[in-house]
Amino acid sequence: MSKRRNEKGRKPKLQMSKVLTGIILFVALIDLQLSYILAFMGKEIAETLSVAIVTEIVAVILGYFIKSFNETREEKRMKLENAKFENEKSERDGNVPEREEKL
Repeated sequence: MSKRRNEKGRKPKLQMSKVLTGIILFVALIDLQLSYILAFMGKEIAETLSVAIVTEIVAVILGYFIKSFNETREEKRMKLENAKFENEKSERDGNVPEREEKL
């Protein structure tokens, strides 16, 4: 089984937000199972607890997705700006690139 590697051949570092999101989701799923145990025991709070836990799961996932989207968009914007800057720099120096590089 091949593992994902970055451009330098090393395993990429896990981002702290990815680790924290995973931990929060794991704990929330365990809590959700515990609310079913409470419901089986006849406790009235189980329904309210389940709704709160599902809301927590959705909020964590949406927050992480928004953060990831913004980071990806910013990386692509920076790549485009760097490519444009390099192109303008080569044109000023009189070096016209033979072909455009893929972004």
